[in-house]
Amino acid sequence: MPFSDAIEFGPTKRRAAPVSVRPHWDFEGANPAQITLLHQSSDGVAATYLWDCAPERLKFACPREWTIYVARGALVVEDECGLHNHLAVGSSARFPAGSGVAWFFDRRAQLVIFCRDPLPRIYRLHGWLNRLLAKLTGSKSSGFANLPPT
Repeated sequence: MPFSDAIEFGPTKRRAAPVSVRPHWDFEGANPAQITLLHQSSDGVAATYLWDCAPERLKFACPREWTIYVARGALVVEDECGLHNHLAVGSSARFPAGSGVAWFFDRRAQLVIFCRDPLPRIYRLHGWLNRLLAKLTGSKSSGFANLPPT
């Protein structure tokens, strides 16, 4: 297979859809957020979205593991213990599946959200053992091992 066939490019113009607020979410805001699907993995366990929202407050439990990157604006994240963390442009955070979280946006913001379904425990153990073995033997486990720390 030619390499170019393996890369999926999305359209430059995409349609944003209103975020459908679930009944169990605690939502306050004048304008509902817009969400745009950027890409979906071929196996269906991961997806990347662009979340565009006006000032609002949203409290919910993450149904999947989420990693967010703040592309524009800022937000305050409150965890289940009541601790607050301010995320500005360039910040990122990872939320485990099932974690309770509240997001507070005081102005318009855009987030890039990578969602994935967590792997079953046996696969996580396998990955952990592979990383441990690579560390013990001094071998490189991925092409990203040489990247500088952030």
